[in-house]
Amino acid sequence: MKQTKIVFFQTAHAADDDRVWYHQAMSLANEDFNVHVLANNSNFIKNECITIVDTSNKKISEKLDLYTSALEILAPDIVVCDTPFALKCVNNLKKRGKKIKTIYDVTEWYPSKKNFLGLNPIKKIFKSIFLALLNFTVNFKTDGFIFGEVDKAKPFRILFPRKPYIYLSYYPDLQYIDSKCLSDFNDRVKLFYAGDLSEEKGFNNVIEVAKLLAKRYDNQQFVLNVVTNDNFENYLLQPNLEIIFHKYMPLKEFCSVAANNDFFLDLRKVDFENSRCLPIKLFYYMAMQRPVIYSDLLAIRKGCPEVFQFGYLVAPTDYNNIVDVIGEYINTPEKYRVHCDNARKYSEEKYNWGAIKDGFIKFVESL
Repeated sequence: MKQTKIVFFQTAHAADDDRVWYHQAMSLANEDFNVHVLANNSNFIKNECITIVDTSNKKISEKLDLYTSALEILAPDIVVCDTPFALKCVNNLKKRGKKIKTIYDVTEWYPSKKNFLGLNPIKKIFKSIFLALLNFTVNFKTDGFIFGEVDKAKPFRILFPRKPYIYLSYYPDLQYIDSKCLSDFNDRVKLFYAGDLSEEKGFNNVIEVAKLLAKRYDNQQFVLNVVTNDNFENYLLQPNLEIIFHKYMPLKEFCSVAANNDFFLDLRKVDFENSRCLPIKLFYYMAMQRPVIYSDLLAIRKGCPEVFQFGYLVAPTDYNNIVDVIGEYINTPEKYRVHCDNARKYSEEKYNWGAIKDGFIKFVESL
């Protein structure tokens, strides 16, 4: 009997994206599906199941042709797409009579504010109309949806109420994660941030918190570990505060490096879009058995209401309050350990890939 061939088509994410490669693709491969990934880059992994198409410096029409040709060669039965552009490529093959089922894995806003950077108000209006129409048109022929979050699902549930769908959040597979409650804070207190070094992502807020924390606790040594793809240079912020940068790394290595820290910080700007985006790393940090300190995002309150049992949601620029929160942990080791244990407990009981994997596999099989 012929294996069902599934292609994960990544135009906005790397082929070895954590959500796809380590979770969705691995799970389907273990169920004897023929799994392949098509993308324009792979950060760390080279594999016969990955096809890379070089689309750098190509026009939109050229990218469309390159991707469409690659898909035709792969000859999939089902394609899981990460963007409307990917769906358009598959729809081109459908027009040629190819029988392919498509799934749109909705993890990003589209259109997003990043689509309008540098545009004047008039151009923003016209581009938003164009992208919204594109989104509707390509999804008219989509056979199903995977929604990472409830808010991002709403437009599609309204426009396509009869299409099959599944909610599939960003929970990690616990096999990749080291779990241990670390510190009594006799050594250096280790803070951790992963992401862009931008104001949008709140890196400046993290720096200000670290500086104020070191100033207030001048007898304590601190280190801020940062994982990013941006350019950086290690430096000493204050005599008792060092910042160490690390390049992004494969998932298992990232989890090992991150788990060697005491506090996880994410202080991104709170706006309409950010507040309705559920941060993927939140669930990894939980599984690592640590307290989390995040901007007060609506998506976290909805997607993980237990967050206050193992961390805090804060105003990202209220540095004094954030330092008070971390200081309370440092001065009250019992509370720190309780929050560590709570984080891991909720991760094991609810917020892990094993809890949602079977539903994902059954959804794909149903198509």
